Amino acid sequence: LTVTAKNTGQQPAPFGVGWHPFFAIPSGGRAEASLTIPSQTIMEINKQSGLPTGRMVNVANSALDLSKSGGTKLGTTPIDATYTSLLSGVGSGPVAELSDPGYNYRLSVIPLTPDITSMRVIAPADKDWVSIGPNTNLDDPFGPEWDNPENAGMITLAPGATIRWKVRLEISQLGASSTVVD
Repeated sequence: LTVTAKNTGQQPAPFGVGWHPFFAIPSGGRAEASLTIPSQTIMEINKQSGLPTGRMVNVANSALDLSKSGGTKLGTTPIDATYTSLLSGVGSGPVAELSDPGYNYRLSVIPLTPDITSMRVIAPADKDWVSIGPNTNLDDPFGPEWDNPENAGMITLAPGATIRWKVRLEISQLGASSTVVD
């Protein structure tokens, strides 16, 4: 998926883009499906308001740590988090992967532009799907929790400037090479 934005106005303009696709776990075996998100940091959410606090939280070695090579089994853990400080793989950018061993497939979500700085993950415990959303900005980027919208990932486009946001999906059998879906 490619999104191209151009500021055709006379003033600098804020820009942010995200994509929130939902991917099925076709076997229905959510507990055995694995998810890899290349980050050990999530955006903290205020439990009363549901809004970001402006702080990031380390989730290493917790149920929300999805950074392990080969993925973390979803089990019965509900996930509703924005992963930040994305880590690059060897020779590539940050790659998220959903694997379904019951259906023998792996789906890779590969950001291809450096402005993608977070991934929003939603995986309810009682559903056989996962949403993996690559984003340029964090939630509520103009909210008071951020000292500056650019610190929340918003990009300022100068008049006449263009930016491209691009993500590639790859689908493969587990243990096989991938097939590119562009």
